[in-house]
Amino acid sequence: AANEALRTAWQHAEARVSAWLAAHSDIAVLPVAHAAVLADPAGAARSIAAFLERPMDTGRMANSVERSLHRQRGMQPDRS
Repeated sequence: AANEALRTAWQHAEARVSAWLAAHSDIAVLPVAHAAVLADPAGAARSIAAFLERPMDTGRMANSVERSLHRQRGMQPDRS
């Protein structure tokens, strides 16, 4: 029950943010998936630097990703 309530709250929040962004087309957004960052930190860092159009130490950014801190690694979501 608690998982379902959290899932519903997340979906509502996500819908509100999506609607707000749709109404503000002048705001650029770079979606970055957590799983993609874990899978390819260097690629994610390059994408962020390119999006921001700023010189950045992408190597240092990529090296700051600590995969071992992903607390739900290997866990399957409760789909009940």
